[in-house]
Amino acid sequence: MRLRFEPFPESDDLLNAVADGSELLTLDLSDVRFVTPSLLVAAAAIASAHRVRHGVPPQFVPPGLGDPRIYASRMSLGEVLSGLGVKSTGLRQRPQHERDLQLCELRQFESSGEAEQLVNLVQLRCQAASLAFEVEDALTQMVWEMTANCLEHSRVGHGFFAAQLHSEPRDALHFAVADGGIGIRSSLIGTDYECDSDEAAVMVASRRRVTSVRGTERGVGLPNLLNLATGIDGEVTIRSGGIAVIFSAHPLNGQRRISTADVEELAGTLVSGWLPC
Repeated sequence: MRLRFEPFPESDDLLNAVADGSELLTLDLSDVRFVTPSLLVAAAAIASAHRVRHGVPPQFVPPGLGDPRIYASRMSLGEVLSGLGVKSTGLRQRPQHERDLQLCELRQFESSGEAEQLVNLVQLRCQAASLAFEVEDALTQMVWEMTANCLEHSRVGHGFFAAQLHSEPRDALHFAVADGGIGIRSSLIGTDYECDSDEAAVMVASRRRVTSVRGTERGVGLPNLLNLATGIDGEVTIRSGGIAVIFSAHPLNGQRRISTADVEELAGTLVSGWLPC
């Protein structure tokens, strides 16, 4: 099976592929002309999920020469894929002293300690960029919530995160977190929030205090992020199973607007978006 990523991938249309049941998988980024945090975490989550399910890592075709390949290298895609068993990535490793304070490079987290390190890194990057406290607070809450979700009920025990500051078309912090696990709908089976569709499961998960994890302090990070993002004209996409749900602010009245798109089946859950800064 070959997953060929689109030239200009968006969070609700990351890849175009049809599964053929093969245990051999190739992640093909050769056509990609613009690399996003969503693409990075999706590629890592797909590679991880395939290795877990089939016991073999996928093959990888990097972006062509030029900015996409340079950026993928800067964001540590090669190092993460190598850690997942991919034998050849075609991407060079970046020396630590070349790290950019405007980047949260692609990182895998496997424990609460690593999740805490990731939250601290996000805070440092936000402070280095002089982002508003509201943006920093919402993003760190989201990272705490999403990393905990990945570790506790994705059934794979790890996830991936990446973020980037962009100045075009407006100053904004773009972020993405993903796992290659069972997805939101499956994680709610056996709870009071069990759903009969991927779309319903995403909508339920966007409400406060809805979680499959015991504890009264859970289930607030994602709703808080959605409230802030739509309140300051940002956007968040939650993708799980065969659905992507996009939360944004209505251009006329500023109230929350929700739209959906049917997408190719994606293992696990992907939360991505951008916050003005």
